[in-house]
Amino acid sequence: MNTKSSINPIDILIRLNWTESEELELKVAKGGLPKSLWESYSALANTHGGVILLGVEDDGTVCGLDDIPALKKSFWDTVNNRGKVSANLLTNTDVSEVKTDEGVILAIRIPQATRYQRPVYLGQNPLTGTYRRNYEGDYHCTEQEVGRLAEGSDNGEGRTDGCRDSNVRYG
Repeated sequence: MNTKSSINPIDILIRLNWTESEELELKVAKGGLPKSLWESYSALANTHGGVILLGVEDDGTVCGLDDIPALKKSFWDTVNNRGKVSANLLTNTDVSEVKTDEGVILAIRIPQATRYQRPVYLGQNPLTGTYRRNYEGDYHCTEQEVGRLAEGSDNGEGRTDGCRDSNVRYG
């Protein structure tokens, strides 16, 4: 997920029979953007990157979205608000509408943050707003993990050792 390219709608449609994983987060998003979207944004950016699909239930069933222009506006307003999210890692090509027989979904590609952008956190305090991704879950980083992310510890493969799922060396 480290290469910068636009979202391919065909790839998204192929993934729809998948379940959540380390690099795939599914969100219903009925009634607006879910708060948990931003925890997933932080977690994916701080680990290996991934894709968030809005308009898809946890089991992979497409429920579709209403008023996509309003959702996109809200998304871009929030991701560019430094009081809510520490860094916008996205370009216009990272957010795509995908039409399916069941409805339209919104695909958001989250790249892995560079060592200079980490930690990506929510709110004003990296110690309380930094998340990491393990399997299909988003988890608060400990103070030590946030410190390693902020130091830009790099394991030689371009990824941080700051989060547990990225081969942290303890001891």
